[in-house]
Amino acid sequence: MSSDHMQPSTDSATVRPSVCSSVVQGFLDGLQDLKSSGVLCDVILKGAEDSAAGIPCHRVVLSAHSSYFRSMFSTDWKESSQAEIPLQNISFATLLNKLVTYAYTLQICLDDDTVESVLVAALFLDFSPVAKLCWDFLESRLDASSCLLVYSLAQTHNNPYLANKAEVLVCQHFVKIAHGVDFLQLDAEKVTELTASDDLCVEHEDEVLEAVKRWFDHDQTGRTAKLPNVLQYIRVPFLSVKRLENYFLALFNGLVSTGAVNFPLQSRTLDQLPGLPKVIVCVGGVEFDTDVSSVEVFCPSISAAWRMERPQLPRAVYGCGIAVMKDSLIICGGVKIDGSPTNQVSRLDLFGNECADLAPMLANRACGGVAALNGRVYAVGGCNDKGEVLTAAECYDPEKNVWQPVAGLPLPLAGFAIVATNDRLYVFGGMTKSDGYSSTHSAFCYDPAADAWNKLADMPTAREDCTACVGANGIIYVISGYSSDRRVRRVEAYEINYDQWSKKGDTISGHCRAGCAYMDGKIYVLGGGNDDNRDIEFYDEGLDVWRIHPCRLSKPNHSFGCTVMTMKKGTNWTGQIVSDQRRGQE
Repeated sequence: MSSDHMQPSTDSATVRPSVCSSVVQGFLDGLQDLKSSGVLCDVILKGAEDSAAGIPCHRVVLSAHSSYFRSMFSTDWKESSQAEIPLQNISFATLLNKLVTYAYTLQICLDDDTVESVLVAALFLDFSPVAKLCWDFLESRLDASSCLLVYSLAQTHNNPYLANKAEVLVCQHFVKIAHGVDFLQLDAEKVTELTASDDLCVEHEDEVLEAVKRWFDHDQTGRTAKLPNVLQYIRVPFLSVKRLENYFLALFNGLVSTGAVNFPLQSRTLDQLPGLPKVIVCVGGVEFDTDVSSVEVFCPSISAAWRMERPQLPRAVYGCGIAVMKDSLIICGGVKIDGSPTNQVSRLDLFGNECADLAPMLANRACGGVAALNGRVYAVGGCNDKGEVLTAAECYDPEKNVWQPVAGLPLPLAGFAIVATNDRLYVFGGMTKSDGYSSTHSAFCYDPAADAWNKLADMPTAREDCTACVGANGIIYVISGYSSDRRVRRVEAYEINYDQWSKKGDTISGHCRAGCAYMDGKIYVLGGGNDDNRDIEFYDEGLDVWRIHPCRLSKPNHSFGCTVMTMKKGTNWTGQIVSDQRRGQE
């Protein structure tokens, strides 16, 4: 062979034989033999137990599996030169039977009794594959009996996927779990997270309070400082009177006496307690062609919508107008059960479960406008019992219990939107006759001081059966309704100072004869439109976007009176709830 053929080739390639399972197993068996015989072992691991025994290992094997050991052995840590490494945070048995065995065999035996300790050790020593095996094992065994433990572990060790999955089960089985020992061991942060959740499946808020009380009683000394933060998420309006007096107030007063909170709760009104919000109240209406004689309540801040069993309205009514005066609802007119408009007026005390008749209006009217302004109630336009659309308007003096006529509308109107702001009444749209659609662009303003109506800039869209409310900065929003014999989604905003209109984002659904209210920076539109509409939409003024709220009305409804009220001290709302959507359902 010539010498030319002996020259090395410049075209070389690395040849890797295919690795089969037998090759891998042979390599692992070799490592096991070296470890068992102590050949080339250069470090001994010692666990937390006070024991002379240790685990002979190879630094290179440990470093290949764990960045913790890699840093320890390859840097200037003092342990890098020590023959024995004490690991005070890890039990000797866990190291011997689980982690080190895995390092040499790629196998690990997990069970319900040891998986938690193995997981904690694997995370501490950064044995990532072992940690993943532990998480997978916990997920595969996830059920009602283990979900609280898994939830706590996943929260503590930053596994949001498994934490969320376990939390779903914890919320579904909260009542059962809250009676268990594991619940009593939770830290305050996790109890607070659960107490604040809108997804707890409970029949009554009392069950949530009782769970918190059991948790607190388990370690009052260590948990007193944390209790106020937990209690602030109790939905106080949904507690029964018994629990409110026996548990909630007692707990808070106990905190006051220990100095954990710096206010005397016994001198505060219940309205000042955390969690007592305003509510949107819907009165009367029409459900599946049936007149309604009950009240629906929607509380955005605690995600609840429910039908009240009491007090009942004095009559089934739709097309009525309502206004709030001195913590009571003034219900004006509407359509009676025989189909004719009425002039009846009632005062409904939702908190005292009382209803009384007031002086009747001067005219029978339905589908008109009612609003409270400067301590008086105004009733404007609508249809009378002869089918006529009215211009007539009148004013109620609550001190004298009398109605007096005021200047009438510039043209007959019914089915319009009305708001009270800036010491004036504002009327938008409506129909001018009752025998067919006759939508108008018109907008008017009433000045009580002058007893006069003034014409405003016309709305861009003619509409009737619309709704309106005052948003931020005094801007008035006119929402949906009928236009040209069809339902519209359009929203238009009126700026009082400039007498100008601008277009805003459309609603998701076309609403007509819906309820509308402004609360805490959002506009809410409830029901309206058709027989199956239970939806509640809300509007973000800053983003100009409408969204569907997770709560729904208990039943479809339209043509009801709608306003905002504040809950009153001493009200037992829990006993009045027919459909409570505040918490999730299994």
